[in-house]
Amino acid sequence: MDQRTEIEKIIKHDGLEKFLLDQGIGQEAIDASKKEIAQEEKQEYKFYYDDTGKTAENIQIPVSQIRGVSRISGYSWFKLLEYSLLGVPSFIPLDSFNLNRISFLNWVSTLAKTNLQTINEIYQKADTLEFSCYEKNGIKEYYGINDGNHRTITAKIYGLQELPARRVNYYEFNDDKYQEYQMYKAKKKEFGKLLERLGLFVDFYGCISFQINDSVITITDYPFENLVDGHRPISEMIGTADLLTPILEEVKNFSERFQQRYRHYPTVLKHFLYQQLQNNEIRIEEQDFAKKMGRCIALKRVNN
Repeated sequence: MDQRTEIEKIIKHDGLEKFLLDQGIGQEAIDASKKEIAQEEKQEYKFYYDDTGKTAENIQIPVSQIRGVSRISGYSWFKLLEYSLLGVPSFIPLDSFNLNRISFLNWVSTLAKTNLQTINEIYQKADTLEFSCYEKNGIKEYYGINDGNHRTITAKIYGLQELPARRVNYYEFNDDKYQEYQMYKAKKKEFGKLLERLGLFVDFYGCISFQINDSVITITDYPFENLVDGHRPISEMIGTADLLTPILEEVKNFSERFQQRYRHYPTVLKHFLYQQLQNNEIRIEEQDFAKKMGRCIALKRVNN
């Protein structure tokens, strides 16, 4: 039986914690690895952290400031290692846990061949690690990119103080951009609530639309893009939403007034007027758009 298979058998029988303790890993380091959750490098960081253009090569970074690795997040460092060595439990989708089990078993087998005093020397020979570093008010967060997840995860558990990084890219917090991003999120949320109240939706083509039976009335372009894939500046999206919001608020007011009126109409008449809407085209540029759209919404509500 090779050492990798033997270690896997021991961990399955005794549990990862006992295996680590027997290897000389301190209880404090193990407990800390159970509490700290590996974080994802947030997509939103690209919108309010500036790329400083600064990089550093072949430097030591503090293990305590490493917040995450690539391809996997949302689990404690301890669980990441346990699942990577023993396999993912059935209740966790395999496609959400993208780590190489053989690499972890090989690395832990390598560490098991030596003592804690010389483990650091083993890590120092592994020079392929790359990180992104995000700094805010002097506090740094490091996120692993590309390869080396098995080394980073075990370093968090084995209590190493520093890891060698082949390259680090530095980003700096921009408060003005952050405030703009927060405004974008708030505006988008409120705008979504307004659309929901009106019974409007965003269709496949990114347009605000209204459905009447099998017909769809296209109103205008949805002002917000997905920031990750979007091409318009945040300020432009906020500005467009600010122009649309009072128009839609006017639509809401008209719809409420018409709804009160239509409630007193005979059912046959309400149904007839609703059916007629399918032949209408309503453009937001029209002077009486809010009134026409409010009538559509009211008729749909009283007929449903």
